[in-house]
Order: sequence, then structure tokens, then C-alpha cells
Amino acid sequence: DNLPILKRIFAGIFGGTNPFQCEVFFINKVSVLAMMWGTDSPIVMKDPKYKLTVRVKSFGDMGIRVVDSRRFVVKVVGALDNFGIDQIKRSIKGMAMQSIKDTIAKAIINRGLSVTEISACLEELSKDIKVLLNGHLKELGLELENFHINNIEPDDSDREKIRELEEELAHIDIEAHKTVRMGEAVAAARAAQGFTYQDER
Repeated sequence: DNLPILKRIFAGIFGGTNPFQCEVFFINKVSVLAMMWGTDSPIVMKDPKYKLTVRVKSFGDMGIRVVDSRRFVVKVVGALDNFGIDQIKRSIKGMAMQSIKDTIAKAIINRGLSVTEISACLEELSKDIKVLLNGHLKELGLELENFHINNIEPDDSDREKIRELEEELAHIDIEAHKTVRMGEAVAAARAAQGFTYQDER
């Protein structure tokens, strides 16, 4: 278009169309922060402390950005003429969910932590998942700038089961403590009277 004479010559040769076609992509490389995520289905596992099968869900947020424009266009955008945040979320959802679920499940099982105790490890788990996801996202020209797990919790019905079990265990502990204290009191009484359990037998 900048060379009108050449344009007319090529138009005559190629039937009125310019044979030199190109596409220009404008890529925003600024970080997109506060992208919310949540597990699409519960993580079903056995709680190592309570020996119950529980369903665990988790949610949080992450910040992502394009670091390799060429790779991003070739691997992710493809033939689409427009590609926004929603499409990016859909593109990485599968690998993100797999990494998140695997890391949480392994942490609970390998560390022997109950689902009620895992919240103490949120920062450490967030870092582990960020490293794992960045290994996959690098192939797509993307990078996680930050990744946070805001909560890991059991399903409502499973939380109620755990609460009931905790109450039962607390009652058993109280009864066991009473038994121990009574035994100690009887032993002290025997000692004060100058004989032992064997003597009494």
C-alpha cells in the first residue's frame, strides 16, 4: 500500500488482490493478577488421622503473564483472531487442576496430616504448585507470577462426620483420663497404707 505503482502491477498479475498477506497480533504482556481458581471436583481421599474417606475442595488466586509471544501465538492462540483471559483460563485449566489436586493429596498422605490440619501448610503448598505449573506453562509461553491457595477444606457433610468423630474421641480421652487418675489414686492409697497391688492380690 505504500508503493502505489507496485501495488497496481501486483494487482494486475494476481487478479486485484495483494499476494503478500500478513497478520499482526497485539499481545498484552502485563501480568493479569487475581485470576480466581477453584477445584472443579472434590479430591477424594482417606484422611490419615481419622481413617475416613473425605472429599476435599480448594480455591485461591493466581497471576499470569505472557513471557514468550511467539510460542504463545503458535501453541495457544493458533488460528483464533482474538484470545482473552477466559480462553487462557480454559486452556490451562486441565493441567492446573491436575497439579493442584496431586500436590494437595500427596501432602496430606505423605505428611500424615488430616484435612483439618493441612491449612497450616498453605504457603508451602502454594510454592510447590507454582513451580510445578510453571514447568508446564513455559511450553505455552506463559508464566505464573504468583499462586496462592486461600483454603483447603473438606466437603460440608464430611466436615460434620469429622466433628462427630472428634467429639467421640474427646469423650474416650476423658474416660481414659478418669481411669488413669482413679488408678493413680488407688495406688497412692495403697502406698499410704504400706502395701502394693501384689500384696493386696
